[in-house]
Amino acid sequence: MQFNERLKQLRQQSPLMQKDVAELLGISAITLRQYELGTREPNIDKLLKLAIIFNVSLDDLLCLEDFKSSYVIPSDGH
Repeated sequence: MQFNERLKQLRQQSPLMQKDVAELLGISAITLRQYELGTREPNIDKLLKLAIIFNVSLDDLLCLEDFKSSYVIPSDGH
């Protein structure tokens, strides 16, 4: 799963609408929609606020485990 999919999933599992989350973040609903579509990414401040809003860790919000399983470190260490 990617961040934008996780964000949409968390919002849909909560009682909050897009406009509610956007208001809590101090952004427009259009910007939040772009986050959910993956056409725009939030800055670290917004990521931290999203983690607080949905009561999840940044690892969970950013799908760290999924990323780790798809990220291959080159054998030469570079």
